[in-house]
Amino acid sequence: MRKIARFTATAAASFVIYILLVMPLKSGELILGAAVALLSAAVLYKFLPFDRRIFNPVRIVKGILYGPYFLWKMIVANIEIALIVISPVLKIKPSIVKGRTLLQSNEGKLLLTSSITLTPGTLSIDLKDDQVYIHRVKTDKTSDTETQEEVIHPFEKFIKGVTE
Repeated sequence: MRKIARFTATAAASFVIYILLVMPLKSGELILGAAVALLSAAVLYKFLPFDRRIFNPVRIVKGILYGPYFLWKMIVANIEIALIVISPVLKIKPSIVKGRTLLQSNEGKLLLTSSITLTPGTLSIDLKDDQVYIHRVKTDKTSDTETQEEVIHPFEKFIKGVTE
C-alpha cells in the first residue's frame, strides 16, 4: 500500500509540473502529460521521500503563499543591490556571517538555504547542524546581527509552516 501511495503522489506531482511547464494546453497535452507523469513516477518513486503531511491543506496554502513572498524579497534585494552598485558613495563590504536556523527538517533547511542563495546579495556557503554560513554584500550601514533578523528569520516563518 505504501508503494502505491508513493507512486501516486509522484505521478500527481509530475503531472502538475508538466502541465505548468507546457501551458497553454493544446489538444493531446493531457494524455501526453499523463504518460510522462506515469513514466517518471515509475522511475523516480523509489528515490523520492513521501510523507502524508504534504497533503495537509494548510501546508499547501502556506506553500502557495511562500511563492509571492519569495518573489517580493527577490525584487527588494535586486533593488538594494542595484542601488549599492550605482551609488558612488556607499562602500561595499562583503563578509561571511553565521546565523542560526530554527528549522529542524532537512527539506526546510534546503528550502531556506536555496532561498537565501537565490536572493541577490546573499549566498549560503555552508550549513552545519543549525548554523548557516552566509556570504553577504553589505555596506557601512549594515551589521552582522542584521543577517539573522533580515535574511534567515523572514524566510523561516514561512518555511516552517510548509515543511515542519
